[in-house]
Amino acid sequence: EFGLDRLIDDEDRLALKQKLADLAPADAPRIEIKETSRDLGTVNQKQGVVTTDFEFGNSGESDLIINKLSSSCGCTSANIIYEGKVGPKFSMEGHGQQNPTDWEISISPGDKAILRIYYDPRVHPDLVGAVTRTVSILSNDPVEFEKQVTITLEQTK
Repeated sequence: EFGLDRLIDDEDRLALKQKLADLAPADAPRIEIKETSRDLGTVNQKQGVVTTDFEFGNSGESDLIINKLSSSCGCTSANIIYEGKVGPKFSMEGHGQQNPTDWEISISPGDKAILRIYYDPRVHPDLVGAVTRTVSILSNDPVEFEKQVTITLEQTK
Protein backbone atom coordinates (compact mmCIF):
# COMPACT_ATOMS: atom_id res chain seq x y z
CA GLU A 1 0.00 0.00 0.00
CA PHE A 2 2.95 2.32 -0.04
CA GLY A 3 3.43 3.50 -3.58
CA LEU A 4 6.69 4.75 -4.96
CA ASP A 5 5.54 8.36 -4.70
CA ARG A 6 5.66 8.12 -0.93
CA LEU A 7 8.97 6.35 -0.55
CA ILE A 8 11.58 7.81 -2.90
CA ASP A 9 12.47 11.01 -4.75
CA ASP A 10 11.57 11.66 -8.40
CA GLU A 11 14.88 10.58 -9.93
CA ASP A 12 15.05 7.30 -8.00
CA ARG A 13 11.36 6.62 -8.65
CA LEU A 14 11.82 6.98 -12.41
CA ALA A 15 14.86 4.69 -12.35
CA LEU A 16 12.98 2.07 -10.32
CA LYS A 17 9.93 2.26 -12.60
CA GLN A 18 12.19 1.73 -15.59
CA LYS A 19 13.78 -1.29 -13.89
CA LEU A 20 10.33 -2.70 -13.06
CA ALA A 21 9.23 -2.15 -16.66
CA ASP A 22 12.34 -3.94 -17.92
CA LEU A 23 11.61 -6.91 -15.64
CA ALA A 24 7.86 -7.07 -16.27
CA PRO A 25 6.55 -9.88 -18.48
CA ALA A 26 5.78 -8.81 -22.04
CA ASP A 27 2.14 -9.82 -21.55
CA ALA A 28 1.69 -7.93 -18.25
CA PRO A 29 -1.41 -5.84 -17.54
CA ARG A 30 -0.93 -2.08 -17.73
CA ILE A 31 -3.18 0.50 -16.12
CA GLU A 32 -3.45 3.64 -18.19
CA ILE A 33 -5.05 6.87 -16.99
CA LYS A 34 -4.57 9.84 -19.28
CA GLU A 35 -5.93 12.44 -16.86
CA THR A 36 -4.64 12.02 -13.30
CA SER A 37 -5.85 15.28 -11.78
CA ARG A 38 -8.92 17.46 -12.03
CA ASP A 39 -9.99 20.79 -10.56
CA LEU A 40 -13.63 20.67 -9.48
CA GLY A 41 -13.81 24.45 -9.05
CA THR A 42 -15.87 25.88 -6.20
CA VAL A 43 -17.86 23.41 -4.10
CA ASN A 44 -20.43 24.77 -1.66
CA GLN A 45 -21.27 22.70 1.40
CA LYS A 46 -24.98 23.21 0.74
CA GLN A 47 -24.78 21.43 -2.61
CA GLY A 48 -23.71 18.21 -0.90
CA VAL A 49 -21.80 15.39 -2.56
CA VAL A 50 -20.17 16.12 -5.91
CA THR A 51 -18.84 13.45 -8.26
CA THR A 52 -16.36 13.28 -11.08
CA ASP A 53 -15.38 10.42 -13.38
CA PHE A 54 -11.91 9.44 -14.57
CA GLU A 55 -11.70 7.02 -17.49
CA PHE A 56 -8.92 4.45 -17.35
CA GLY A 57 -8.06 1.33 -19.23
CA ASN A 58 -5.92 -1.75 -19.51
CA SER A 59 -3.37 -1.22 -22.28
CA GLY A 60 -1.54 -4.43 -21.37
CA GLU A 61 -1.78 -7.94 -22.73
CA SER A 62 -3.39 -9.72 -19.76
CA ASP A 63 -6.23 -8.99 -17.34
CA LEU A 64 -5.79 -6.00 -15.04
CA ILE A 65 -6.99 -7.01 -11.59
CA ILE A 66 -7.92 -4.25 -9.17
CA ASN A 67 -8.58 -5.38 -5.62
CA LYS A 68 -8.55 -2.17 -3.63
CA LEU A 69 -9.12 1.56 -3.75
CA SER A 70 -8.28 4.02 -1.00
CA SER A 71 -8.62 7.74 -0.45
CA SER A 72 -6.61 10.30 1.46
CA CYS A 73 -9.58 11.45 3.57
CA GLY A 74 -12.95 10.22 4.79
CA CYS A 75 -14.66 13.01 2.84
CA THR A 76 -13.64 11.31 -0.39
CA SER A 77 -14.72 7.90 -1.64
CA ALA A 78 -14.54 6.08 -4.95
CA ASN A 79 -15.76 3.08 -6.88
CA ILE A 80 -15.23 1.50 -10.27
CA ILE A 81 -17.83 1.13 -12.99
CA TYR A 82 -17.07 -1.57 -15.55
CA GLU A 83 -19.34 -3.14 -18.15
CA GLY A 84 -22.32 -1.34 -16.60
CA LYS A 85 -21.69 -2.76 -13.13
CA VAL A 86 -21.03 -0.41 -10.22
CA GLY A 87 -18.52 -1.68 -7.67
CA PRO A 88 -18.60 -0.98 -3.93
CA LYS A 89 -17.41 2.33 -2.51
CA PHE A 90 -13.97 2.58 -0.94
CA SER A 91 -12.75 5.41 1.25
CA MET A 92 -10.02 6.16 3.76
CA GLU A 93 -9.54 3.32 6.23
CA GLY A 94 -10.22 4.03 9.89
CA HIS A 95 -12.42 6.67 11.50
CA GLY A 96 -15.19 4.06 11.73
CA GLN A 97 -15.07 3.24 8.03
CA GLN A 98 -14.19 -0.18 6.70
CA ASN A 99 -13.51 -0.91 3.06
CA PRO A 100 -14.59 -4.13 1.32
CA THR A 101 -11.99 -6.87 1.77
CA ASP A 102 -13.11 -9.61 -0.60
CA TRP A 103 -13.71 -7.58 -3.75
CA GLU A 104 -11.83 -7.46 -7.03
CA ILE A 105 -12.52 -6.63 -10.62
CA SER A 106 -10.80 -7.97 -13.73
CA ILE A 107 -10.49 -5.59 -16.69
CA SER A 108 -9.72 -7.26 -20.00
CA PRO A 109 -6.89 -6.05 -22.26
CA GLY A 110 -8.05 -3.10 -24.34
CA ASP A 111 -11.09 -2.43 -22.16
CA LYS A 112 -11.91 0.79 -20.34
CA ALA A 113 -13.58 1.47 -17.01
CA ILE A 114 -14.60 4.48 -14.95
CA LEU A 115 -13.20 5.53 -11.58
CA ARG A 116 -15.98 7.59 -9.96
CA ILE A 117 -14.87 9.87 -7.14
CA TYR A 118 -17.30 11.29 -4.60
CA TYR A 119 -16.43 14.34 -2.49
CA ASP A 120 -18.67 15.27 0.46
CA PRO A 121 -17.99 18.82 1.69
CA ARG A 122 -20.25 18.29 4.71
CA VAL A 123 -17.71 15.94 6.32
CA HIS A 124 -15.63 19.02 7.20
CA PRO A 125 -18.27 21.67 8.06
CA ASP A 126 -15.70 24.24 9.22
CA LEU A 127 -13.40 23.88 6.23
CA VAL A 128 -13.24 26.84 3.88
CA GLY A 129 -10.54 27.10 1.25
CA ALA A 130 -8.37 24.95 -0.96
CA VAL A 131 -8.79 21.16 -0.80
CA THR A 132 -6.65 18.45 -2.40
CA ARG A 133 -7.63 14.77 -2.16
CA THR A 134 -6.09 11.65 -3.67
CA VAL A 135 -7.59 8.30 -4.62
CA SER A 136 -5.31 5.28 -5.10
CA ILE A 137 -6.05 2.30 -7.34
CA LEU A 138 -4.16 -0.86 -6.32
CA SER A 139 -3.73 -3.48 -9.03
CA ASN A 140 -1.59 -6.27 -10.44
CA ASP A 141 0.20 -3.91 -12.86
CA PRO A 142 3.85 -4.80 -12.13
CA VAL A 143 5.04 -1.21 -12.65
CA GLU A 144 2.13 1.04 -11.64
CA PHE A 145 0.80 -1.16 -8.83
CA GLU A 146 -0.55 1.93 -7.07
CA LYS A 147 -1.89 4.53 -9.48
CA GLN A 148 -3.15 7.80 -8.03
CA VAL A 149 -5.58 10.44 -9.20
CA THR A 150 -6.09 13.80 -7.51
CA ILE A 151 -8.99 16.19 -7.19
CA THR A 152 -8.67 19.81 -6.15
CA LEU A 153 -11.39 22.29 -5.28
CA GLU A 154 -12.22 25.43 -3.37
CA GLN A 155 -14.71 24.71 -0.57
CA THR A 156 -17.16 27.39 0.58
CA LYS A 157 -19.95 27.42 3.18
